[in-house]
Amino acid sequence: MEIVCTIIPDARGIAAFAEIYRAGMTMLRLNFSHIDHEGAERMVEAVRRLDEQSGRTVGVMQDTRGRRMTMGPVPGTEQEVAPGVPVRFVRQGTEHEHAGRGGFVLGICSDQPFEDLASARCIVGKDASVVFAIAENHAGTSGYIDTRVTMGGMLRTGKGLSAPGIVRPVELTQKDIDDLRFGAKLGVDVACLSHVTGPEQVEQAREVLARTRRKRLPRVFAKIECAEALERIDSIAATADGIVIGRGDLAAETSPSEVPLAQTVITRAAAGRHKPCLVATGVLDTMRRSSTASFAELRDIHRSIQEGATGFVLTSETGTGRNGALAVSTLVTAARFLETARQPVGQRRKARR
Repeated sequence: MEIVCTIIPDARGIAAFAEIYRAGMTMLRLNFSHIDHEGAERMVEAVRRLDEQSGRTVGVMQDTRGRRMTMGPVPGTEQEVAPGVPVRFVRQGTEHEHAGRGGFVLGICSDQPFEDLASARCIVGKDASVVFAIAENHAGTSGYIDTRVTMGGMLRTGKGLSAPGIVRPVELTQKDIDDLRFGAKLGVDVACLSHVTGPEQVEQAREVLARTRRKRLPRVFAKIECAEALERIDSIAATADGIVIGRGDLAAETSPSEVPLAQTVITRAAAGRHKPCLVATGVLDTMRRSSTASFAELRDIHRSIQEGATGFVLTSETGTGRNGALAVSTLVTAARFLETARQPVGQRRKARR
């Protein structure tokens, strides 16, 4: 089973890295939404040193940023909002033009033109943590969208946003292209493309990597976290070398209640083509602070494996959580227990001895 771990390349992350590595990590995740090239080099050097000490080889996954949409500056960096609070979203840099009205005025920083938000059905914070219902949408004319909070949560400078209903270009961003070239030079094992909407991005990534003329090229995985990707999952699974299920953004794009069924559909599409399928987001969320996993999380892990998942991606559990190594060992134990449970009774008795 693949256990992919996100490590932050700061003093705290590096300090916990060796312990997480020894707990059973099989692949390091470099999140290019938050890491620069220098930080990525440091992390790869660190994992190779640990490889030399342990005598095993841990893989490296490069996770590209994809097309990003985030909140602009929030007063005081963050603010909690309750249902009913009015929020006007505007093109970043024009906030002053809308000052003096009630509620919040927030800029949107996006890789797409602000006008594309004219087709948005709603606006949702990362991991469906806050939801804004659209009252009036003037994104294509007057440059603003009036909304009301329907599910309260935190507004935070730089917080990721989703806008279900918009049409995303199928081309890779220039940042992703540059990062893919760097990843090939670095020798990553997997290039995972974020916010994939169709097989076109997978094919473009392969073309970019082929032009680097490296003898050994990374496998290209597609992260399924957009509504459009769900509609084209069969062609994406057929084209990509593997699939990652980004449950957090998928919850924002659809709804949290739809994610379990969507995960089953995605996993079956990958398993039916004998492709790796990794489950990401909220795998062991309680272990960011607690030393034990919840029964619901353990059940989720077992069900995911039974449906065909071949591994898991730990993000905040190992990136910023207090119990990163314990989270990894919990995953290892859960997978081993399930494998033992599948064995005939006689073999199980021998395994216990």
